[in-house]
Amino acid sequence: MPLNVDLINTGSLFVNGSPILGLYETGSGECSTQRSGVNNDASGNYSVVSGGRYNTSSNSYSTISGGICNTSSGGYSTISGGYRNTSSNYFSTVSGGIGNTSTGNSSTVSGGRCNTSTGNCSTVSGGDRNMSSGNCSTVSGGRLNTSSGQYSFVGNGGFNTAINNYSVILGGICNTTQHDCSFIIGSNISTDRVCTTFVNNLSIKNIPTSSSGLPSGSVWRNGTVLEIVP
Repeated sequence: MPLNVDLINTGSLFVNGSPILGLYETGSGECSTQRSGVNNDASGNYSVVSGGRYNTSSNSYSTISGGICNTSSGGYSTISGGYRNTSSNYFSTVSGGIGNTSTGNSSTVSGGRCNTSTGNCSTVSGGDRNMSSGNCSTVSGGRLNTSSGQYSFVGNGGFNTAINNYSVILGGICNTTQHDCSFIIGSNISTDRVCTTFVNNLSIKNIPTSSSGLPSGSVWRNGTVLEIVP
């Protein structure tokens, strides 16, 4: 069967209607690979660019699967796709999205827009302009949230900042943890002591009416009075 070979204006070579190689590709790294796309560059040793346009995989064992204008410059770093994402430290990963940056060692940005993961082993799952800068810190989503303490966590919401180590903000807006092991459930709250949970309002359902069998520190209702088991 004769081969039908044609070159279309996107710069890809087609054989029987299927693209087999991109144009203007550069593979200067030892054992580097470019599979398709336009103006991609795999210059790191054993680096890979699988497709897309204007992508650069410049360090050893770095990988870009696709997308546009992505840069994977850390050793063993990965960008799965998206637009203008950067993965620049060892074992760092950006799964997709736009304008995301993973610069911490073994850090991850899963997606979203303009998110940054700079702490070692830190994670931003998504959202808009979130930052995880503490080691092993996490921001799950939301907007303009920052998790800067080690092992700190912001679940969602907006304008939240988990500053201290092991601190947690579940959601809401404009919250700040300023003490280790402090926790916030609500909005417009700033912590004022360690190892404490802060809420705006607390509603307790199904309160026990007897202290029998309850451990120390439990709340129970004695008529119309709330009591704590000593």
